[in-house]
Amino acid sequence: MSKRLYYAPTKTQADLSAQRVISVQRSRFNPLRGFDPAKLVSAIEQFDAGYLGPLSRIIDALEQRDDTWKTAARKTKASVARCQHQVLIVEGHEGEPAAEAHKATLEKFWSSIRVTDAFKRNQEGGRSLLVRQMMDAVGSVFACHEIVWRPLPGGQLSATFIRMPLWMFENTTGRLRYLPTDGAVYGDDMPSGEWLVTVGDGIGIACAVACMSKRLTFEDWLIYSERCGMPGLHATTPSKKDSDDWRALVSSVSNYGREWNLVTNPDVK
Repeated sequence: MSKRLYYAPTKTQADLSAQRVISVQRSRFNPLRGFDPAKLVSAIEQFDAGYLGPLSRIIDALEQRDDTWKTAARKTKASVARCQHQVLIVEGHEGEPAAEAHKATLEKFWSSIRVTDAFKRNQEGGRSLLVRQMMDAVGSVFACHEIVWRPLPGGQLSATFIRMPLWMFENTTGRLRYLPTDGAVYGDDMPSGEWLVTVGDGIGIACAVACMSKRLTFEDWLIYSERCGMPGLHATTPSKKDSDDWRALVSSVSNYGREWNLVTNPDVK
């Protein structure tokens, strides 16, 4: 009697029901509102303590909104995703039937995988998309995918890799754990074989610090431009204040200038 394999939805899949996705989407907030050095330092300290949410949201937002970061990240991820993919046999085992069969199985597996995003289900792809999503770890230290196994004809397996945002995990024990609800502080263990966790350098932390310096500089620049970008108009007249000539000059100056206007007698310093 042949055996058939059945794969039930995992606990995580049940958690990410349509209702939860809708709830998360509606309750999303802008992590850069009130963004200042104190908020960034607090988020970095929480990240180091294992509470990944605040900083991971900031990094995601900055990567989307900072022109330099967005361009550099896109080029980096795309360049790696374009690399050629090969399944190689361990040196010394070339030609062995078991090794060749293993290679053929892996080649079929990687050519049949499906990849998507938990909150962007319209984004679908294969190995190239998986690599591009795994490259998130270069910026955020971790990139997480849930693995949903799919049986294929002939007894072989394929899988769907679902990218999960990093703010849905915590690292207080030294290993990532999945947060089952939006308000959870401590998560559930992630069984081996059900998750793909990619670990990277986390340069996004340094990039966030650089963006903060850039943001403060730009804010000062904008404030200066707002205050001093339009020169003020100073008109003088020998007419007495509130006289007809005085009021006519005030009206004329007001029509020319938008920022600040001044009308005085010639002897006012």
